[in-house]
Formats: sequence, structure tokens, C-alpha cells
Amino acid sequence: MNDRAKAMVLASFAADALALGVHWIYNTNVIDKKWGRVEEYIKPERPTFHPSKGLGEFTHYGDQTLVLLESIAASSGFDINNFADKWHQFMKSYEGYIDGATKATLENINAGKQPTGAGSDSDDFAGAARIAPLVYSYRDDIANLMDSAGAQAAVTHNHQEVIDTAAFFGSVAINVLNGNRPLNAIQLTLEERFNRKPYSTWVED
Repeated sequence: MNDRAKAMVLASFAADALALGVHWIYNTNVIDKKWGRVEEYIKPERPTFHPSKGLGEFTHYGDQTLVLLESIAASSGFDINNFADKWHQFMKSYEGYIDGATKATLENINAGKQPTGAGSDSDDFAGAARIAPLVYSYRDDIANLMDSAGAQAAVTHNHQEVIDTAAFFGSVAINVLNGNRPLNAIQLTLEERFNRKPYSTWVED
């Protein structure tokens, strides 16, 4: 499992960098026609949300995942105060794309809220998607993983469905690392810990 866990973290960063060139192009026909299957790094072309980014760099999601990884390494585990402070220091002078959740969180901090309590009310899943370093760190401690996944999401996305979804994603990842195929891992997570709406509806859909 240890090798798979390391590969998962590396793959999360590789996938983010691969996504950069076609990030937020929702018309898949455009991607199919211009690039086909994305198997190599692509430099973002104007118009793009990432004009400052070069070939093989991360999106703002990957950058925040790296901040989380560095925080975990510095704290020998997840420390919400350390992560929130590192996130704030990194993002307040960030030259990449500032999404709505980041903008609202920074505004809350500037208004006097502490970084650990300044998360936006955004319900997008970006905060739940950066958890690979936590899955690696707590691959043998599912309860701690789910708690820390939700806590780190709340730093920028203080919305209960996003917090719970981060925990859901963490449980799915552990089930995959334990040898389950992704679809089976999703179903197991639903049955074991999230057999309620909206998760049951989302999985069914």
C-alpha cells in the first residue's frame, strides 16, 4: 500500500499539471478537435484563466495541494493553524488565478477573521479535491483522515457539503488503496459512512 500511496500523491500533481492547458474548457469537442487525448503538458493559450502559467506548471488547485503537502511535512502531520497560515501567506501574493472561494476567504481574513475561521461559503469542491497528501499521511487512520480532510477544506470552503465531501473523497481513496476498484470504493464508502442524501443521490446519478 505504501508504494501505491506515494504514487497517488505524485499522480495527483501530474494530473493537475496535465489539466492546466485545457482547464475550464467545458466543451469537450473543442478539446477533442484541438488536442485529442491529453497525454502531454500543454501551455495555456489565451483566452485562459492561467496566463501566468507555463508548460507543466500547476493550476491554482495543484498549487494549494502543494501548500498542504508542505504544511504536513513541516508539522509532521496535519495542523490546521499551520496550514491556514501557510495558505494565507502563499495566496495573498499569488500571481495565478484567484477563484471565488479564495477571493472571499482572503477578504474575510482582511476583515479581521482568523485564517482558520475565514473560509468562504463556496459549495464548489475545490477544497475537497486537494487531499492526496492527507490520504498518504493518514492511510492507516481513516478517522483522522476524514476529520483532517474536512478541516482543511473548511479553511477555504466552509460549507458543510464540501467538508463532508472531502471526507467522502478520503474514504474512497483509502478503499482504492486497499485494492478496491474505484466504482466499488465509491459504493463501499456510501454504504459504510455516507448512506444519506445528497451523497446517495449523487452516487446513484
